[in-house]
Amino acid sequence: MPDVVLAAGATRLLNLADAAVPPDAYWATILLKYEGRRGDLAPVAASFDESGRYGLQTPFSEGISHLWKGSMWHVDGSHNSLITAGNGGSNATHAAVTLFYNRGKSSYTIEKQLEPGEQIWADVGDIIRNQIPDKNGKTIPREVTMGSYELRDLDHIGVGYLYEGKLVIDKTWGHGYYGCAGCCGYEGQQMLPNPFSGGVGTQGNNTAESEDMCSNSWVDVTAETYDWATTNSDIVNLANAVSHFMSGGTVTGSGQVQLQRQLAREECPVEGFEPQNTQTAQVPTSLSIVSGTDSTSPEAKCSAGSVSGCGVTRTLVYQVLDQSGVPINSSMSFYDTITNVSGKNGCNLTGYTTTCSPQNSGPCGKSTGATGQFQDSLSICDSLCYSGSKCTTGCSTAATQTWYINGSQITMSLSYQCNKVLVNGN
Repeated sequence: MPDVVLAAGATRLLNLADAAVPPDAYWATILLKYEGRRGDLAPVAASFDESGRYGLQTPFSEGISHLWKGSMWHVDGSHNSLITAGNGGSNATHAAVTLFYNRGKSSYTIEKQLEPGEQIWADVGDIIRNQIPDKNGKTIPREVTMGSYELRDLDHIGVGYLYEGKLVIDKTWGHGYYGCAGCCGYEGQQMLPNPFSGGVGTQGNNTAESEDMCSNSWVDVTAETYDWATTNSDIVNLANAVSHFMSGGTVTGSGQVQLQRQLAREECPVEGFEPQNTQTAQVPTSLSIVSGTDSTSPEAKCSAGSVSGCGVTRTLVYQVLDQSGVPINSSMSFYDTITNVSGKNGCNLTGYTTTCSPQNSGPCGKSTGATGQFQDSLSICDSLCYSGSKCTTGCSTAATQTWYINGSQITMSLSYQCNKVLVNGN
């Protein structure tokens, strides 16, 4: 239709018949564009029967959204409700119309793929009267007369394509009245996990979320997020929501997402959000003994190869810690070596049991559990610990144990004695 210039406070009637709309067209989508401030134009669509006596009217929707929450629909012997959602975007999308009833405890949903400009209709009276099943095969009981509704864009959770419309028709007085739905926007954002950590050489997934202010629930908007990055990609390289932990250090991870924000008196304008988290690439730096896992057998007679005497076995579980003393909760390769300290082999020990065979070799395919824990067993069996037909505490040997964990080295001091084995003096 031709451009129209309106003075302040002016009203203009536009007839669709003048736009060559076919007379048998039973529905149409109208797009109005204007220059000025938001709210300067207040368009209303009206439709009358041939007599001009009975008519319906509804205002235009000035905004599109991924989710609309609607007010009451009403159906009985004197009323009917028509609810519609239209695709105001430039691409196809799947739309869902959900009718709530039974005080919100029950629902009825219809879905449809909409091309640009296409609509989905819900004639609530027809749905109830003819017991038309929804997408799940459910029907609304005939005694139901009222409820609420929502319109949801199933393909675009960040910036939706849908606009809404609703009419409640009063059959007694022959007029209809409209009810406007409210768009549901977002407020606040977060990137999870936060803090996020992983051992060097591992990777993990990030999730971007924003809070839906209609339901006060956090919504996963990862699929809508782009430009993933960290403040130092040499430490953590973040791409397509996946963090690759490269070298030891801590960075800030972030992403960009366009969402419709919840603002009073505005139809959910599109704004940019930047969810962030703290990410640490963990380097194995020390080991701690897991509480409740450390035990030493009583000193007793023993034999080990050609050696017989007395000794003990200490069994314990280690937790791998990072450069900040924080547990590394990931699977990591490991092995160890044990060598005597020169001049301090009072027990004349010549061999040890290490992770891989033969002694002091590796790697050999051993890995910690998913929580970064592994078991170690330290034994001594020596003839110098047996004298006069009984076990004694007659010798001590100092040794160095070196752990090779995920490419890092951790050194422990061992003290082998007849009745105990000490690790770093404990």
